[in-house]
Amino acid sequence: MLLEVKNLTKSFGGLLALSELSFCVNKGDVVGLIGPNGSGKSTAFNIVAGTFPPTSGQVFLEGEDITGLPAHQASARGIARSFQLVRPFLHLTALQNVMLGRLYGHQPFSSTKQAKAEAMEILRFIGLADKYDRKANSLTVMERKWLEMGRALATRPKLLLLDEFMAGLTPTEVNAAMALIAGFKEQDITVIVVEHIIKAVMNLSNHVVVLNAGTKIAEGTPQEISCNPQVIKAYLGEKYATY
Repeated sequence: MLLEVKNLTKSFGGLLALSELSFCVNKGDVVGLIGPNGSGKSTAFNIVAGTFPPTSGQVFLEGEDITGLPAHQASARGIARSFQLVRPFLHLTALQNVMLGRLYGHQPFSSTKQAKAEAMEILRFIGLADKYDRKANSLTVMERKWLEMGRALATRPKLLLLDEFMAGLTPTEVNAAMALIAGFKEQDITVIVVEHIIKAVMNLSNHVVVLNAGTKIAEGTPQEISCNPQVIKAYLGEKYATY
């Protein structure tokens, strides 16, 4: 088991954003985390990634209790993430953005020469090698998404958290993103994906966790989730019942 989330609860003042959430992620899995807006998905991501601590509950990575570790320490242990709103360093080049991930992530290089070489390989992998010297502020929204993915990959993550990575992409771009994510298994990268493009989640994931109003209402295989009456009523709707 790579990740265990145990009884996570998070309150913001009087608002209960997450209540007693528990689930496990095995190495090599692609896990879909789905639910309506405001259901607690991003809150769960933020706790696992170290953006903020839980009110109660625990997070274990490979058996180590990492509950409440700040984001840079979570990254050093092998957790990387993307954001709903992409956040590259706009006045750095594509190459420099990816190099930062290689210099400060999990198993970082101390040599900028090594970091540059590996960053170029990652840019080739994500299709941005020809724009290595372009500043991020000159890239399209789609290219910035790929760049953020590249920076996350440069940290050499064990666990990659993708927060609505496909939002705003065209159908062709969604297919390209799905192919990229599906290939992570060959690199021993485990993925948790939050996404509202249900067909993408169901086709990519081998396990799905469903939240509603901060509470887990179901989990199982995509086939089980797509037939679950509670999930259909709360989120999927009848048209996704046989995705």
